[in-house]
Amino acid sequence: MINCLLMDLSSDQDRFTFRILYERTINRFLAIAKSILRNQEDAEEVVHDVYTSWMKDYNTYRHKTINEMTALGIVTVRNRSINLKNRKEKYMETPSDDIEMCFTDHHNDNDVIDYIVKAEKMEALKDAIKGLSADEQMLLMLKYELEMSYREISKTMKIKENTVKVKLTRIKKKLYQSLKNMDS
Repeated sequence: MINCLLMDLSSDQDRFTFRILYERTINRFLAIAKSILRNQEDAEEVVHDVYTSWMKDYNTYRHKTINEMTALGIVTVRNRSINLKNRKEKYMETPSDDIEMCFTDHHNDNDVIDYIVKAEKMEALKDAIKGLSADEQMLLMLKYELEMSYREISKTMKIKENTVKVKLTRIKKKLYQSLKNMDS
């Protein structure tokens, strides 16, 4: 894929810079897309689209640092992955195998109740997370989905490491209060 993209660049310096950007970001971008889409092919498509769009407007991005492009890419890949997932879910309404298995004869009533309670708690948590700002959601995703260290998040988001820790603590408190209020 990278060689096709590099052909569009006019100078060797641009090709070199873009190759470095690609090599440093491809695995992270694929991990983000795959964590959202749960499908390797869709993840590759989204990531390829991001790099292709960068190539189309390369003059706009050529003066940004690799860290700036990485941060931009993380947000772009995340947003495009969510959009693709939402489009697919809109047109594909299939019953969950987990729910069907839960109600089969070989499960007792306690298993069914436990499953329903767990599903309700997860849905409440998802709703609480949707109520957060985009930056707060991004911090949670980087820390808990992608399992990035505070230092990696700090570099990606261009904020101090201590600020990352403080913000994540506040976000967790906010989620706790939100969930506590839902139970009331």
